[in-house]
Amino acid sequence: MRPVWILVTVAAVVFLGMRELVGEGDLWLTLGIGLLAGVLLLPVYLWVVWRVERREATAPARERAVSTTGTGWGTMLGIGMFVLVIANIVLLGCYEADGLGPLAGAVALLGFMAAAASPRSQT
Repeated sequence: MRPVWILVTVAAVVFLGMRELVGEGDLWLTLGIGLLAGVLLLPVYLWVVWRVERREATAPARERAVSTTGTGWGTMLGIGMFVLVIANIVLLGCYEADGLGPLAGAVALLGFMAAAASPRSQT
C-alpha cells in the first residue's frame, strides 16, 4: 500500500504545479499556485525519500544550498554569461526594450520560478 500513497501524494502536488502552468489567465493566481506548489514540494520530497529509501534526505540541506566553495562563483559566472549574451544581442541590433512591461507579468513569473526552483528540479 505504501507505493500507492507515495504515487497519490506526488501526483497531487504535480497536478497542483500543472495548474500553475495553465494559470487560467489570472496572473495573481499563477503567483499563488506557483508559490504554494514550491512550498509543498519540499515536505513531499522529504517524505518520499524517507518512505522509499528509509533515510534522511540530504539534497535540500542548508549546508549544501549555501555552499561557499562553488555555488557563489557558479552563480556569478551564470549571471555574467547571461549579461554578455544579452549585451551581444543588443549590440548586434536584434533586441529592443520599449519599457518594463506590466507588473502583473513579472509577479506571475515569480510564481512560475518558485515552482521551477523547487527540489524536484534539483534532483
